[in-house]
Amino acid sequence: MQGYVALTSFTSEPKDIFGKRVTANHYVSKDVPAFKIEPYMTSEADYISQMNYSLSHVQAGGPAIEIMGSWEKFNELLLKNENFSAGIEKSGFLDDVVSKVTEGINEPERKPWLCQLYKAKF
Repeated sequence: MQGYVALTSFTSEPKDIFGKRVTANHYVSKDVPAFKIEPYMTSEADYISQMNYSLSHVQAGGPAIEIMGSWEKFNELLLKNENFSAGIEKSGFLDDVVSKVTEGINEPERKPWLCQLYKAKF
């Protein structure tokens, strides 16, 4: 969801479309004021309330094909990239920050992703 207009209702229901089971979402906003173009506005699209979707995967009779990765996979990719992770691991410039952020957190899954680079230390 992008913008300042609040939703007044939301419904989600399963439907059959072209022989496939899908989920239909219905969003409603009431009493939405008209959009006014202002001077010096760089892009109207940045100020219009809208719902944005991204296709995450496709499954057509076989295994699912991933289209858009997850934040978890992006994190793994960064951690495996030597140009990214080596600079952080070896410099130690974030040691103090990581210590403060992880203070009192004992469960690894609750620690921020950056702490995975410092597994041995924290």
